[in-house]
Amino acid sequence: VNSFSPLAQCSGSSVVISGPDFINVTDVTIGGVSANFVVNSLTQITAIVPSGVSGGVVSVITSSGIGTSSGSLTVPVPAQPSLISGTTNVCQGSSQTYSIAAVSGATSYTWTLPSGWTGTSTSTSITTTVGASSGNISVTANNSCGSSVVRTLAVTVSAIPAQPGTISGTSSVCQGTSQTYTIAAVSGATSYTWTLPSGWTGTSTSTSITTTVGASSGSISVTANNSCGASVIRNLAVTVTPLPSQPGVIAGSATPCQGTSQTYSIAAVSGATSYTWTLPSGWTGTSTSTSITTTVGASSGNITVIANNGCGSSPVRTLVVTVTAVPSQPGTISGTSTVCQGTSQTYSISAVSGATSYTWTLPSGWTGTSTSTSINTTVGATSGNISVTANNNCGSSTVRTLAVTVNPLPAAVIVSGGGTSCASATLTATGGAGGTIYWQGTTSGGTSTATASTSQVVTASGTYYFRARSAAGCWGPEGSATITITPPTVTANAGTDQAQCGSGSFTLAGNTPSSGSGLWTVVAGSASIATPSSPTTAVTGVPAGTSVTLSWTVTDG
Repeated sequence: VNSFSPLAQCSGSSVVISGPDFINVTDVTIGGVSANFVVNSLTQITAIVPSGVSGGVVSVITSSGIGTSSGSLTVPVPAQPSLISGTTNVCQGSSQTYSIAAVSGATSYTWTLPSGWTGTSTSTSITTTVGASSGNISVTANNSCGSSVVRTLAVTVSAIPAQPGTISGTSSVCQGTSQTYTIAAVSGATSYTWTLPSGWTGTSTSTSITTTVGASSGSISVTANNSCGASVIRNLAVTVTPLPSQPGVIAGSATPCQGTSQTYSIAAVSGATSYTWTLPSGWTGTSTSTSITTTVGASSGNITVIANNGCGSSPVRTLVVTVTAVPSQPGTISGTSTVCQGTSQTYSISAVSGATSYTWTLPSGWTGTSTSTSINTTVGATSGNISVTANNNCGSSTVRTLAVTVNPLPAAVIVSGGGTSCASATLTATGGAGGTIYWQGTTSGGTSTATASTSQVVTASGTYYFRARSAAGCWGPEGSATITITPPTVTANAGTDQAQCGSGSFTLAGNTPSSGSGLWTVVAGSASIATPSSPTTAVTGVPAGTSVTLSWTVTDG
């Protein structure tokens, strides 16, 4: 073969081969592949470039031998594209771009995508939306001579996980309880996202979640996730029954009296089905409602209440109560139990704890009042009981009693003999029945028993007293008399003593008063006084051998 023309030709196109002697030609090959040919003449053959040949020497085979060209025919088909660039692990539905380097001589490119993918391109890159199927992305470079060898990239599709199945777990729950919710594993999911109602606590990225229930109802939701995204949400509606809230303030007396009946109450608590009341030690009463009636015991303490429902109990509400007891019985009454009528007596008790006042009661006819721990009283005529109770706002104690015996007084003493005297006076006491009369001198209210007497001579002015005392020692009303002693303003002089023989007659020699008058009296012996008022009267009838004593008394009026 001397030559061929053209030197480069596409498959299916003709090439003119020239040579010296084309006799008995049996075959023509191009690049070793038999080609259709026509012998035009002894020196020319027209051959068609066979399909699939990329080029090579041109050979003419005759019965006498093989002639081969010195050069090679070039079939200008584009080379196989280089490696396809792009993600091999892709998410369903995502947009992906794949590309190759430009191939020399290519005028277009043919891209092939896995089933279900969408996208077209005749350039060196293609943008596609990923379908559900994995497979191969392939590309050939094309020109008028044909298409290159296919370049392939295997891609694996990861789908967004399917919606999780039904959520298992309780849909009617109590506030504050621990609950677990689960789903079956979702194919292709690498994690899970749980969403809880407001106020609930708990986290999880697995197929189950344990949560503490809050106060709000709502929906528990979950999605299955992987690198491609999140599934459609699965929901479970949950209804929360909350714990009852703390009851409001407890209404009722905070300072009740022991033994009284008291009622305590609260406002109804929303959602509560019952109430639990607790009372101080020793109190009695029960209730499961919003109020309780109780009999107050001896102990102070706390009244508490909680509201309950099927989910549990509320925080406690407390009322501090201080019990005021009725005072205890007073102790022994101190004071005299046997007393004299009319005397002043004081009776007392020790203070009683918790008492704010005291009530004293006296025998009939006694006088005195008090609201304290002691009473001053004037004893009446009647025996009986002195009693006292300790009081406060809760009531009165048991009565404490002291029996008292009243001794009567002697009768009043009447004193006579009072008035004015020149030198002395005799006082006489009468009365005092029921007792012995005692001389008290000038002491009013005296109680001296030194002198039992009903008559006394006094020589000094003053008021003098007698008083009767009974055998029981009770002093009666005193009697008194006032004496005024007025000494005389003149003196009396009877003259010198006289004696004579043979005669029983005498003439007296008394002094003559400067005022007033005088009076002769026979003190001892026997004599006749002629004129008793005359200082110088005659005295006769004195028996011989005897003596007589005469007294001259001067009175100034």
